[in-house]
Amino acid sequence: MKEKIGYFIQILYFVMGLVQLAAILNGLEIWWGWPWPLAFLPTLLIAYIPIIGTVVAVMGAVEGGWTLEFSIILFCWPYVFGIVILAIIGVGAVIERLKRIRNKIEK
Repeated sequence: MKEKIGYFIQILYFVMGLVQLAAILNGLEIWWGWPWPLAFLPTLLIAYIPIIGTVVAVMGAVEGGWTLEFSIILFCWPYVFGIVILAIIGVGAVIERLKRIRNKIEK
């Protein structure tokens, strides 16, 4: 089951990368006035830089006519999801530590 979830996440990350590529490409075409073949290489370089790629993708999507709210939700949900997962793991670690301390006290 874990393998299937891992594959799903990888496919989802790839698809999100393609959407991010399209948004950045659209933004570079509008901002710099370059045709898409010329703007494609800088787009590839920018798209997979974690935070910079996301910010430029949001800006490019908004410049291309998407709403700011939709762009932020579309491109920033992986960061929110990651923060939630880290918080859950942290709470789990604290609970385990408290259980160990309680067990030591009871002995």
